[in-house]
Amino acid sequence: MDIASKRFRLNEPTIAADVIDDEAIIINLEKGDYFSLTSTGADYWRMLAAGATVEEIAAAAGAHFQLDVAKVESELGDLTRRLVLEGLIIPTENSDSGMSEISFGSTSYESPELSVFSDVKDLIALDPPLPDYARRAKE
Repeated sequence: MDIASKRFRLNEPTIAADVIDDEAIIINLEKGDYFSLTSTGADYWRMLAAGATVEEIAAAAGAHFQLDVAKVESELGDLTRRLVLEGLIIPTENSDSGMSEISFGSTSYESPELSVFSDVKDLIALDPPLPDYARRAKE
């Protein structure tokens, strides 16, 4: 799969996510794992989930942070492969990003790293945070 030019979407209804302040919080409602991306990673998540490609985001990050676009594209490609492997995003055939412009909330570039937390798996299984989330997402 040519990851750099593909568009992706959130793997709903299995995944719930939101960006709060400077952190993307992503929960796999089936497995109980939750994930975090901070700073530039949160910006990246927001743009990727909105349909921007790795190429588009890398070009914008290169210009905004004055970085080597190829290096940024490589880092974002690695992260995107990990997000796909974890089942958080899936490819979409939509050809439009749905974003009018790519912008960054962070003031400096940090290589995005996905943090994974499994410590609340049992709690989520016993008391799902959104018990009827799957039904509402289909409506």
